Amino acid sequence: SFSSSFSGFSQILEIVIHKRQLEGFKSVFTFLHSVLAQPFPHPGETMTVSSMVQENNKYCLRQYSLTRIENSYDYLEHVTFQPLFKKMTVPEIVDIFEYLVFENRIIVVAKEISVLSQCIDSIFAMTHPFLWQHVFIPILPKDLMDYCTAPMPFLIGVPSSSLPLLGKLPLEEVAIIELDSKKFFLKPETKAIPTSMRTKLEKRLKKIQKHCDSEDKEFDRLVAIQFLQFFTEVFYDYPKFINSNHMFKFDSLIAAKEISQEHKKFLRDFSCSQMFSVWKRSREEMSSRGALDQCILVQSKKNIQKKLSKRFRRFSTLY
Repeated sequence: SFSSSFSGFSQILEIVIHKRQLEGFKSVFTFLHSVLAQPFPHPGETMTVSSMVQENNKYCLRQYSLTRIENSYDYLEHVTFQPLFKKMTVPEIVDIFEYLVFENRIIVVAKEISVLSQCIDSIFAMTHPFLWQHVFIPILPKDLMDYCTAPMPFLIGVPSSSLPLLGKLPLEEVAIIELDSKKFFLKPETKAIPTSMRTKLEKRLKKIQKHCDSEDKEFDRLVAIQFLQFFTEVFYDYPKFINSNHMFKFDSLIAAKEISQEHKKFLRDFSCSQMFSVWKRSREEMSSRGALDQCILVQSKKNIQKKLSKRFRRFSTLY
């Protein structure tokens, strides 16, 4: 969705489930039509949806309040990085992140459906606040295995039982990760993130990987912050390059930064991705309503580091 809000859509889904069980499909369609008839709320805002319901053989109007919370990590309520970090090494996880950033074709394979589902959801979440814009199928049925030959970028989960069928398909430039064997089955060449940025990311992830057995969500938040910091290092000051007409001058951002040619090439390659294009449009829209301060990337490195230090200290007292 263009409007990313796990908590908002979760509220809608709960109402849909309730209506389907007690009132039937017609009531569900009426409610969803009312939701789609108005703009999705911005972070921190609440929208009121009116929908007809049948009670005691009479129809009456009921109102539902849907609040989009401002928490930038609300998606972690439905995502955990723990299974992925137990299955793969940090360098391999960063390899997966690299394939994702440059919008490659990615297939994830595992025997247990629950592990496959959790790992592919966590891979999908790695690029937050940039959102994967291409084909995303967490669990691909055996009868639809031909989807893996599609020419466009995709992120697909395949049960291990389907691996023999997968091996017979004419796969081109597809990265295949076997979670149970903890390795890549196929690892085609791809564009690379800058060496220095990769080294920093691996170092930070290795520092917290030993805590992946933590029973609360603190590990997931720490992992999410590491990937966020990767993007923050180059984009935290992007509002300076959005002009008075709310147009993002990306070339000016690159020209203004004192970075290596390797970093500039990465930025130019990444700017050609669909996830960057959608993110760029959304930030121009946020600029038009004076809401850029709500963007998580606007936070300074200092503020992010302060949060990291606090959480690392908490872990050191627990272990």
